[in-house]
Amino acid sequence: MAKRQHASTIATDARGEPVPELTGAVTIAFPDGAPAEHYYDPYKPMPAGAIDVTPKPKRKKSRGPVEFDEAHVVENRARRQRYDRFIDELIEAGGDKLAALSKTYGIPSDEMKPQMVEYLADVMLGMSTSSVSDMLEVAGIGKQARIAMLRQHIFSSDPKVSLVAIRMAMDLDGDKHTTGTTYEQYLRTVMARK
Repeated sequence: MAKRQHASTIATDARGEPVPELTGAVTIAFPDGAPAEHYYDPYKPMPAGAIDVTPKPKRKKSRGPVEFDEAHVVENRARRQRYDRFIDELIEAGGDKLAALSKTYGIPSDEMKPQMVEYLADVMLGMSTSSVSDMLEVAGIGKQARIAMLRQHIFSSDPKVSLVAIRMAMDLDGDKHTTGTTYEQYLRTVMARK
């Protein structure tokens, strides 16, 4: 019995080329001037064996130590002092930024008003990037100053002031009294009294 030859008819598009969905072949069009090796065949089989997917650590480019000259130090100090003065003037002016900027820079308010945004940006350059504890130390209300003030109130003749100061000192120490004593500690205390 002779095998019958089956002539397959493949659909073609308007240009007469086979439709890629039916043939399984897709032609990749490369942009003009682009090398073909940057394009990968999505149907190409994966290489055999394990693939290393461990991320490579990024190496930081080591820059040498930044050198500060005296001019930068003086400029930064002047900016900090100008910002501190602006804050003091702002408090005194009741929050009026224009009046505070005017007193800080020594320029009349009517002349400063058109350029207020630039002056405000300039004075904000002196804002500290230090931590809150460092800024408290600079302002003279760091831990040492707070403890000295609490010490003064702890030994007050008024018992209410003394108790409040003791409580604040415990809070400053981090003793929140959130846990009670265990039964074993209670027994030790009771047994020690007998």
